[in-house]
Amino acid sequence: MKKNTRQIQIYDILLESGRIQIKELANQLHVTTETIRSDLNEMESQSLVIKEHGWVRLNQASDEKPVSFRIHQNKQAKRQICIKAFECIKDGDVIFLDAGSTLLSGVDYLQTKKDITVVTHSILVASHCCDLNIHTILTGGELSKVNKATSGYFSNIMLDRFHFDKAFIGSLGFKDINGFTTCSLNMIDMIRHVINQTNELIVVCDSSKMEVDSPYISCSFKEVDTFVTDSLTQDQRTILKDIKNIITL
Repeated sequence: MKKNTRQIQIYDILLESGRIQIKELANQLHVTTETIRSDLNEMESQSLVIKEHGWVRLNQASDEKPVSFRIHQNKQAKRQICIKAFECIKDGDVIFLDAGSTLLSGVDYLQTKKDITVVTHSILVASHCCDLNIHTILTGGELSKVNKATSGYFSNIMLDRFHFDKAFIGSLGFKDINGFTTCSLNMIDMIRHVINQTNELIVVCDSSKMEVDSPYISCSFKEVDTFVTDSLTQDQRTILKDIKNIITL
């Protein structure tokens, strides 16, 4: 089993149990305690878990899982959603991409477009686009170790110097609220600058985010031009009725 897959399983087990003995965790995953301790050391360095006297528990103070974790969850659905969203990009467009795992999963599709410019605050997105020979601009600012993205004063100054044809953002969740959310106050500020500079705002995420809440609302449903997701019930569509255009797979 690959390390990333195993660490995702560790996280999911802790979501259910809250706290577990390290020895029991090793037994459940059929690996040595040394392997589990190595995984937990790495996860602890990312503020995901806390080890204590032979036990491990989730770090409840952590606002968001690292993008390296999230990219492996619902991977196929995320890629399909992203590609569907990117179909609206025209040759020559200047676009903004945020640091969400859904957008990262489909970046390679952008090589089918000609003469586009990608502006992003995500190191991972920027690196991937650069490898694909796409004209890429990475904003400055304070770097988050969780989502590998910049935000803050210097990032916002750069964003205010662009005019985007389309801006693509994800959402941490939107349970029981009238808008899409992000992981921090800094990210709210960054997204608001993006919204002010774009012709069209497109939000992408899978329908599981309907059951996830977050205190940081980045934009209201009314501000969104297009929402792309995998599937929605009629009740969910009613909740999202203020969005101008909804696309499902």
